[in-house]
Amino acid sequence: MAETRLAENARLRRDELLTLSLTDLTHEDDLLPTQASIAELLEGTRQQYDMQKRYRRKDGSVIWVNASGFRRARSDACNDSSWRSSKTSPTAS
Repeated sequence: MAETRLAENARLRRDELLTLSLTDLTHEDDLLPTQASIAELLEGTRQQYDMQKRYRRKDGSVIWVNASGFRRARSDACNDSSWRSSKTSPTAS
């Protein structure tokens, strides 16, 4: 599950992670590209995205990840998790 992996990478407990949004975790230099990709998904101008980006860990350190997001079917639009990244995996920095 992507949330479990993200929690491990960010060194957060799963319950801590669930109180945060992706923008809470995203490094400030990667915030605008992340928000733009999510907006394009929500607008329907993009079906998915893949990017290398940085997340801030609980201790303030930074981890590089490969993040992907995708647009879910319209019937899932009210599901809050529909905007979350579908996967995260650490990358070498």
